[in-house]
Amino acid sequence: ALASPGGHAGTAVHSSPKIMLLTAVPYCAGVAAHLLNAYHSKKVNERRYHIALLWLWGGVVMCIIPIPWMHSAPHAAFALLVLSCIGVMGCDGIDISFIMGLLKGMHPNQRVLGMAWMNTLANIGGFTGAYLLGFLKGATGEYYAGCWLMGAAVLLAPGAEAGAGYPTCSSAQAMAGR
Repeated sequence: ALASPGGHAGTAVHSSPKIMLLTAVPYCAGVAAHLLNAYHSKKVNERRYHIALLWLWGGVVMCIIPIPWMHSAPHAAFALLVLSCIGVMGCDGIDISFIMGLLKGMHPNQRVLGMAWMNTLANIGGFTGAYLLGFLKGATGEYYAGCWLMGAAVLLAPGAEAGAGYPTCSSAQAMAGR
């Protein structure tokens, strides 16, 4: 189970329960970060930096995951995977409430369309990302380029989020056609 991307066996895990437990670790860390980040964001009434900083963290860590792989250090790569999941998954609930806050003041039908648009973009990214990773793996024989591409995409998110701005109520009503 723990093997370097080139197929060279690292520290092998020989049982299915151990493999299942290992795959749960990044997600459990992401859930813990999600809950702690949501609690702190609500406590201090701030969303923007709680989203951007975690995305920045996740993107940077995701970009350095290939370094231990290159040096046949699967345990370090797994630790970095867990840390990147903390960054990428830690702001899942806050980002949706932030986007819905940007649409505040709009007609409810337009808010529903905004949520549908956001989900559509996310699903397109999830669908095409898998194919792009497969293409890069086939072209290079390694997963390094895929990790760098995913990290770069995650690093673009804080900039896009920071540039989103906070529309005033009057500008939101103007966009709603009122």
